[in-house]
Amino acid sequence: MTMENISELKSVKKKYSAYLLSLPNVEGVGIGLKVSGGNKTQQTAIKVFVKQKISPDKLTESELIPEQLEGVPTDVEVLAPLRAD
Repeated sequence: MTMENISELKSVKKKYSAYLLSLPNVEGVGIGLKVSGGNKTQQTAIKVFVKQKISPDKLTESELIPEQLEGVPTDVEVLAPLRAD
């Protein structure tokens, strides 16, 4: 990944973070490797962290997380519960 790509990812994340965080169930937004079928890929994505995955047919059109933002893929991941040890 080049510095130009990192800069583009950061720019897209910054531009859409407030929007994504306004969606129900969304807890956080980051940048990382896309996970597909439980395995990390080499594709970078805007990571959208949710409390739980909800079937798209249970959400309205405006509640759906876009598959891409300005050509950058998104990846929805369930946020593990935080524990204080």
